[in-house]
Amino acid sequence: MEIKKNPKNNRNDHKNHESLKHAIETLPELNPPANFVHNVMSQVHPHNVTIFDRLKHSYSRQVTISFVPLKWIPALTCAFLLFILLYQNPDQRPVQPIINEQAELSYIMGRSELAKNDPQKALPYLKAAIYQDRTQADYHFWLGVAYWATGNYQLEKESYAAALQLNPNFLPAHVYMGHSYMEKKQWSDAISHYKKVLSQVPDHAESLFNSGIVYRKLGMRVEENAAWTQYLAHTHTGPQSIDAVNYLNSNGVFSVQTAYIGGQKRVLKSVEYKGNSIEPLPESLPSLVQAGKIIKDKPNLLLHIIVYENNDKDLARKRAQYLKKYMLEIYPDIETNSIRTSWFDTPRTMQFNRKQYSLDSSVQVFAEKIVKS
Repeated sequence: MEIKKNPKNNRNDHKNHESLKHAIETLPELNPPANFVHNVMSQVHPHNVTIFDRLKHSYSRQVTISFVPLKWIPALTCAFLLFILLYQNPDQRPVQPIINEQAELSYIMGRSELAKNDPQKALPYLKAAIYQDRTQADYHFWLGVAYWATGNYQLEKESYAAALQLNPNFLPAHVYMGHSYMEKKQWSDAISHYKKVLSQVPDHAESLFNSGIVYRKLGMRVEENAAWTQYLAHTHTGPQSIDAVNYLNSNGVFSVQTAYIGGQKRVLKSVEYKGNSIEPLPESLPSLVQAGKIIKDKPNLLLHIIVYENNDKDLARKRAQYLKKYMLEIYPDIETNSIRTSWFDTPRTMQFNRKQYSLDSSVQVFAEKIVKS
């Protein structure tokens, strides 16, 4: 039987295929819960973790995307695409595009089930997508995510490996392969994948943080401190930032510190000086600006600036007075009595993990609520 080709039908086929492709690229996902935080540091073997933990970092760098929060949107999209495919006359459909479109449709269905946090329903769709087209690294990667969510960790790693065999630079697979090895405490294998990610995306926060944990487990302090420092250069808020500072301080590195200001524990770069100068280094000033802004916005707070300078009380006093003057010049609305200075000619002592550190020169900043009589 000879099939007569109709140019108009060919144009319609192309249009339908483009519509399918566009729908795939714009497939909406659901936002993860606002209070959900992926914290590999504090718990290498997480319990009761939803699939959104893995979906949150599915791409090579952290981004913020607004998604349509209606759960029925993915289903309607898939139904529409299925209608397009079935509506065409079988004699008019090219053979090869059907296979690709069917694979993409299966992939969409699998992703939509993952977005609804139902990995068991997602598995058959993602398996079908790979059966119909084994050449797409994305298909293998998301099958691995589904396997992880159902507790099949061996098949999870095999799926990531399949994705990397197709595309050795597929960074999401490297990130999650690193997670998989980390959860099994296979530190050397984990760090090899995080290194691959960081070679392409140096500011990838999750890979930086987890690298710090892995290096700590391996006893590689120099590499660990470098990972924490790089992490804090890009991320200043959240519980993991506080953890990174504590790890650095416990290793005897005090280039950054934490301070209680405004009822929260915040990350501040340490105020540092060159020689006996009373003016801090320029890179220390943002911390003072940050603290001053909080006091300006919350007038019920009293900011304490305490300067330690071993065996030089006069220098400590001058530095404390300079810091107060600097902050009042930047924020003239702050009342003078909202900033209190103190100075000592003794070292500042700090203790981490039962080990005590003595800092000959240091500036401590914190704030407390003003108690009105």
